[in-house]
Amino acid sequence: MKVNKNVYDPKISIDYPFFKDDINNLRSFNAMSIATTIFNFEKKMGRDMIKEVYLRILETGLKGDINDDLIDLISFTFFEYVKFKLKPTEFPFKEPKKDKPKEEYDAVCLFSGGIDSYSGILNSKKHFNNLQGVFIAHTDQKKIIKIVKDLSEEVLEQKGIDLFKLNAPSMGKGGYSQTRGFLYMLSAAGHMNLVGADKLIVSECGPTMYQPQFGPADSVTLTSNPVVIDITKKIIPKILKKNIKIITPFEDLTKAEVMAISPLKGNLELTHSCITQRFGDHCGVCYGCVVRRLGGIAAGIKDASYRKNPILDKNANSENLHSLLIFSQDILLDFEGMEYYQRKNIDAYQKEDLFTRFALDNFAAIHRLIKDNKDVTKVVRILYSETVKEIGAKKLDERIEALENGNFTPNYSEF
Repeated sequence: MKVNKNVYDPKISIDYPFFKDDINNLRSFNAMSIATTIFNFEKKMGRDMIKEVYLRILETGLKGDINDDLIDLISFTFFEYVKFKLKPTEFPFKEPKKDKPKEEYDAVCLFSGGIDSYSGILNSKKHFNNLQGVFIAHTDQKKIIKIVKDLSEEVLEQKGIDLFKLNAPSMGKGGYSQTRGFLYMLSAAGHMNLVGADKLIVSECGPTMYQPQFGPADSVTLTSNPVVIDITKKIIPKILKKNIKIITPFEDLTKAEVMAISPLKGNLELTHSCITQRFGDHCGVCYGCVVRRLGGIAAGIKDASYRKNPILDKNANSENLHSLLIFSQDILLDFEGMEYYQRKNIDAYQKEDLFTRFALDNFAAIHRLIKDNKDVTKVVRILYSETVKEIGAKKLDERIEALENGNFTPNYSEF
């Protein structure tokens, strides 16, 4: 039989205790099935010219058509046009031996083992007593699964936070996906449908949510982009027949500010932020490592170990560091003269103040190192000197003091 490579018709396998005699279980399956299909579809896009995707569901009574919403998601994320078709299927599982999830939580916080989710779940516990963490575990990321397990045992359990592991398909060879945010939010919503929670906390820091391009050809993460969140919010009630509020408490905080307000700072070094998630350590040169290191230095917080240090080592790959510092310098010295692609998200969402603080954090970190007589590379010193000449060292000293005081407030209103 000839396979039509223009059509993606997935086989769905989800490790979750579904019960076919409960309509909410069927709706939760639909949410997780659709989330998984979109995530797996992204991995196939590069190999096949897919024009139509089948969505396997257990009931056809979706409240409204999600086809247009998914078209918007794929168009925004990949500049591709794909149609989606619902394909009713039989209940694919044996009745599980596990008990049904109990309705006992007010809110769920996505937890990845990174800086933002660590600070986010601990801060969220102050606002929601009945809080559950949800970790979306990719089958090929055993090192990250181990890191999260250790954090759960050493930190979360001590704070009375239950962490639920929801298994997900492998991330794949590249170790990165633009639709993983959609996968995490919609899958978590399916789980929330069965535990009574109606508030989903996505604790990504603002510069990641609104990440701009540093160069015209740069690709940026869209996992927690406001457009992706908005599309997900539209889809959830159509599948689950109930609303889930998505809360982004750190959308107006920088990475350094998120670290500064994190409870239990001594355990921050156990978290993981590197793009090379398969290895479970920090390369030191990727964008995630660079932003994290600068944020930790600026805030005066002990951080993880890194394999390489592009701030001090001229032989380390410094592309991401230099791009970030040049971008930060432009924010502080020539915002009006920046390119459209650099300012697009900042202007659209009125985030100039957020990115000004972010830029100050990055140079405050270099400022602290130089004051401590660290031998930074020539390029880093030049960028620092040019910036300090214009804004003054006092401004960076004041920024360091503000981070050490840690008087920053997360926003727990609905996004």
